[in-house]
Amino acid sequence: MPNPLRGLFRKGWQRRRRKNKNRPKNNGNGALSRGQRRKRAQREIHELEKGGIMPSFDELQPLLTCSGKATQYFYDKGVLQPPTNCPRCTHPVTYKPNARNTVRCRRSDCPFIIPTACDKCGDQVACYTEETTGEVLSAVCQNSACHWTWKQSGTAFECSINKGGVMENCRLEKNKILWLIYLWLLKVPARTAGVLSSVSEGTVSRWYRHWRRLVTEMVLQAGREEYMLGGPGRIVEMDEGKFGKRKDNRGRCVNADWVFGMVERGGERKMALAVVPNRKADTLLPLITAFVLPGTTIHTDMHGGYNKIEEQEGYNYTHKRLCHKYEFVAQDGTHTQTIEGNWRVLKKNVPESQREGSDLQEYLYECMWRRKHTNDLWASFMVGLARLRYRPADIDRLWDHREMVDDPDNYDPDDDSESSDDDCSLSADSSVSEISVSDPSSDYMVI
Repeated sequence: MPNPLRGLFRKGWQRRRRKNKNRPKNNGNGALSRGQRRKRAQREIHELEKGGIMPSFDELQPLLTCSGKATQYFYDKGVLQPPTNCPRCTHPVTYKPNARNTVRCRRSDCPFIIPTACDKCGDQVACYTEETTGEVLSAVCQNSACHWTWKQSGTAFECSINKGGVMENCRLEKNKILWLIYLWLLKVPARTAGVLSSVSEGTVSRWYRHWRRLVTEMVLQAGREEYMLGGPGRIVEMDEGKFGKRKDNRGRCVNADWVFGMVERGGERKMALAVVPNRKADTLLPLITAFVLPGTTIHTDMHGGYNKIEEQEGYNYTHKRLCHKYEFVAQDGTHTQTIEGNWRVLKKNVPESQREGSDLQEYLYECMWRRKHTNDLWASFMVGLARLRYRPADIDRLWDHREMVDDPDNYDPDDDSESSDDDCSLSADSSVSEISVSDPSSDYMVI
């Protein structure tokens, strides 16, 4: 028989322990730890963008393990944008989850409307009629690479929800694509990401390159206005760094490019980076006036390319310099320690095999985008995916076109055989068909 007086005569520390058993622990100063705050702020799937922090694995687990839920998530965020009206009968069509991931017109008379263009590639179709009655029996696409055929007794209009987007003609499941987006935002190496997502390393590398080029397009289309630095009362530090060198000038020759960097001193530490062919004043001054607002205080070293900063008319720059041979921080507070500290981080994020030309500029644009959207990487990337509807093949063609334009040895503006007007309209969405190509007169791309 249990003792009815048990627990009435506990010691003081036992009573306090029992009383405080359910209280949340803190980190010693009365505030909840980061893990406790995240646990209390556990979000639902439709609230992943809320709070401005990267989703945790627990929050994304339902999407990462189920292709149907991942597809629905992409559809809700606008990444997948199927047609809302039937192109034949203009009847509204809605997406309902199905095994084929398609939308279709369910009107009974829609199959008997003869199509005038291919539903798959948009090319012309050839109609085949019956000899006696002249009734159209079928229509076949004239594109040899497309085998689409319409028959009078076939199904109604049906279109994949992936058409015209980043996932068109993609055989990878939607949850695997979401996996790769999540791992790329967390800077997980391609080999490790392949093991975690059960995808081959080559496929992961190709998708990583696609995400990086999409981010580059986000930066280019946003314009330099969103990446302007400085202003009255603000300080911008400038420096040049060479990505790649030999120790004591020994070993094999290393191809390396100069990178000009500008960082605004402050909490966000916004930056602007560009690959430059040299460090002359004629190269650096246009970049400074393009990215630094008037009235800014500029800190640099004693390099001769900065001699004429204060002579720029209409910008009213205040230029302070120091000589690194004698000091790294001047008595009046002038220093370039912020930009010097960023070089190590940038070089760590750029592979040694990609530190040259346009490949290097891609990584620099990625660093600029990550720095600007540090607090909302997930939400900003989803918004960019919904706005920029580039397929991997299309964006590769776009970058090949840009590299051809940027190469003065291989580019001829009067030659129409290598590039045409159709090469610039690489997106299924007409709203992004106006693509800004870099200036052919410059050696490398800048915004």
